[in-house]
Amino acid sequence: MSTYRLFLTACCTFFLCSCMATPEIHLKSADMSMELTQAAPLVRSVAFSPDMQFALSGSTNDTATLWDLTAATAVRTFSAPRGYMGDGLIVAFSKDGLYGMTGGKGLKIWDLSTGGEVRTIGNRRTMSIAVSPDKQSVLTGEWPSGVVSITHPYMSLWDMNTGRQIRGYEDSERSAVGTVAFSPDGRYALSGHRGGKMFLWDVASGNMINSVKADRDFLAPDINSVAFSPNGKYALSGGMDNTLRLWNIPSLILVKEFHGHTGTIGISSVAFSPDGKYALSGGWYDGFIKLWNLSTGAEIRSIKAHSSMIAVSSLAISPDGKFILSGGDASTRIWDFSTGEEVCTMISFKDGEWVVITANGYYNSSEKGDQYLSVTVGGKPYTISQLRESFYRPDIVKLALSGGSLKSYAKLSDIK
Repeated sequence: MSTYRLFLTACCTFFLCSCMATPEIHLKSADMSMELTQAAPLVRSVAFSPDMQFALSGSTNDTATLWDLTAATAVRTFSAPRGYMGDGLIVAFSKDGLYGMTGGKGLKIWDLSTGGEVRTIGNRRTMSIAVSPDKQSVLTGEWPSGVVSITHPYMSLWDMNTGRQIRGYEDSERSAVGTVAFSPDGRYALSGHRGGKMFLWDVASGNMINSVKADRDFLAPDINSVAFSPNGKYALSGGMDNTLRLWNIPSLILVKEFHGHTGTIGISSVAFSPDGKYALSGGWYDGFIKLWNLSTGAEIRSIKAHSSMIAVSSLAISPDGKFILSGGDASTRIWDFSTGEEVCTMISFKDGEWVVITANGYYNSSEKGDQYLSVTVGGKPYTISQLRESFYRPDIVKLALSGGSLKSYAKLSDIK
């Protein structure tokens, strides 16, 4: 490991171990601002449920929050140990939407209806989760704990119903795996590795089909995220060199590169739109979500989504292609895919309180969640209790999350 990598890892670990940040609240009114008076745990990973009713966000304080998007509420939290002191929980849903998963020290499967733990699979430092299209198995990408190496493969296939390991996938360099993905037909798997390589595997046999150097950062190459296109013919990769790359499957021949992200930690997350025409990328450090036209290579939109040292840590696109879900700093946010406008910000505090805020200032919260909000209108500070009657509006927040328009509703700056 290079001196640069050691220094960068130490800095990020120190920051993540602090586990807390105070995210910015983005509001449309220039005359009004809303701020948080309480820090919240950093968000490491996010996921949409297949039916889009729920979202999961995994944090660096050993908890994951289940958000009901139809009710604009935080339903419950799941507690699970991190794999290492600088990690956060990685989250995913089962394909039928009945279960949630958290990756930390091992992989835990949770019953969403009861909140109970179904089973724990292994005890490894899980950094990535991918569920098979047939709903029966799950891939995990793993890192060693700290600087100590381990003897087992860094990518494993598990039976979801029994917790049994079906297969381990071993590459000749035995490099840690930070990201994994299944092809839509379940035939192939992709893994992104420390050292900047990406591997394509035959899932059934465990054989490696192809490999390629997919990140060309000179000092610290790493692949942070990979994804298959909906038709399975292409793949995306994002790594430390801030370049989004499009690859042919199964040859892994480079088709196109997309440049635009900046910063020292690279691209955190990549995704295809459901129609396969567009790609999304999130910047660890620069905080931008970028939308790309895959046929022309043009950058269509750039959204300043999150801020802090660890900005956009994770993103996902809703199955219907209408919304973007992003995690970063200490917030989980939803964006309108077609316009790039923010729909809402969701924040879960360490004490279990939570708040969901729209870009118009309307909010829903737990019983004491809004105690952490302060508002300034026209330069004058207000307590949230002075505005609660007008802007504690769970019904309007639910309308926003369903895709409805809030243009006819008043803004905070209109309230005298």
